[in-house]
Amino acid sequence: TLGRCADQAILLTDRSLGGADTYATANPLASSIRKIVKEIFNGDENYYVIAGMQSVDGDTAQVPAQVAEELQISCAACVTDCQYENGGFIFTKIISGGSQKLTLKQTPAVLTVADFEYPLYASFTRTRWARDFKLVTWSNDDIQATDIGSKGSKTNVIQVFPPEKTTRKQQKIEDVRELAEIISRKLAGKDESGAGEQDSGQKTYVLPAHRSDPFDRSYEGKQKEVNDFAILAEKLKEKGVAHPEEITDELTEKLIEECKGTLPAKAYAEHREEQPNHVLISDLDICNQECRTSYEIPCLTFCPAGVYKMIDGKLKAANPSNCLHCKCCQRKCPYQNVQWTVPEGGGGPRYERM
Repeated sequence: TLGRCADQAILLTDRSLGGADTYATANPLASSIRKIVKEIFNGDENYYVIAGMQSVDGDTAQVPAQVAEELQISCAACVTDCQYENGGFIFTKIISGGSQKLTLKQTPAVLTVADFEYPLYASFTRTRWARDFKLVTWSNDDIQATDIGSKGSKTNVIQVFPPEKTTRKQQKIEDVRELAEIISRKLAGKDESGAGEQDSGQKTYVLPAHRSDPFDRSYEGKQKEVNDFAILAEKLKEKGVAHPEEITDELTEKLIEECKGTLPAKAYAEHREEQPNHVLISDLDICNQECRTSYEIPCLTFCPAGVYKMIDGKLKAANPSNCLHCKCCQRKCPYQNVQWTVPEGGGGPRYERM
């Protein structure tokens, strides 16, 4: 990096920083940025923090947005291009269904880069300079971060395990005739040798429309997903639902509430029943009119917990108890229209159920 473009580098290293989750990673990074602004930039607030979209280890893509939250500055995520026009930068970023061009009203801001097609090459002169460069090293004593390491983390890892083997199969097909033969065998319930299920002892794939139970999803996904769907299917049968087409939005909301302690697919934060909604939308007209027209209401897709729902054609924060406290909605709302507050009485997601 020094050989390509950077003029200075600082290494932040300290054993006390080990074992941190995304929150306790963002906190010392934000403290370092404050120190750089104060001591190196002499208090100049005209700067951008440029980060990758996500790391390859945790792969959560949460740290840059949390750094922005810690510094109380804007964050433009998933940037793919940048142009300088009329004295300002125009950024291109990925959104649901395409791309978006935007300008930031003020600096500082955090930018996360999802793609960059113009590599910078190190010159001979810069390489020689970088070789002799004296790296500055900071510890936590230098930056005085408050929430660090495992003690400052909001979450604890209780289990690490490899992904389950999927039940889906891949098969190379050379031509249309071979595809037709495979489909024909599957519809007849035969394996590759031509034997039926009972003859071969193997369970062959059956198309959803040909299954005896319309809620049977044992052929798709991983075992955990199959088990989750089986629990949901049992709940639906208890309510007299005989086919997926009979499921309504009202029934969906009731099932979400009933299955909180059963389905392990979500974290299900624990909040007191009488406490007010901690996810507030400042102006619903902006969401249902301007945001719908310009951005197709992105919080419906980027919220990982499904907090936001369209009810009677209008956006509502319908499931605040599902909130994972990632603040993604607050950071990515194009109109800064979401007000996320700490729930009364504490509480939060039960990550051990994820």
